[in-house]
Amino acid sequence: MPFIDNFSERWAKMFVISFLDTDGNIIKTVKPFVDGTTAKLPAFLKLLKQYLTTLRIQDADEVLLVADGASWIWERIPALLKQPLIPAPLVSFT
Repeated sequence: MPFIDNFSERWAKMFVISFLDTDGNIIKTVKPFVDGTTAKLPAFLKLLKQYLTTLRIQDADEVLLVADGASWIWERIPALLKQPLIPAPLVSFT
């Protein structure tokens, strides 16, 4: 009988939102936003969207995504950033 991973949906899906200056350095006077969930992917994306909307990401000069998690999470972010309430300007991935 094959092993079935019943816990994969409960792995934490986390994000950190930091603000950078024009030289790409973290602005240390602004604390980063750190959050996440152990819920399924739609709940994670909803949580991230709430942050991006509240922080008015559309006013940013650029959005830099640094992802070290599973690609099946981060490949959905460009579509999220194209939604009407959070149209991000320039998006870069590393």
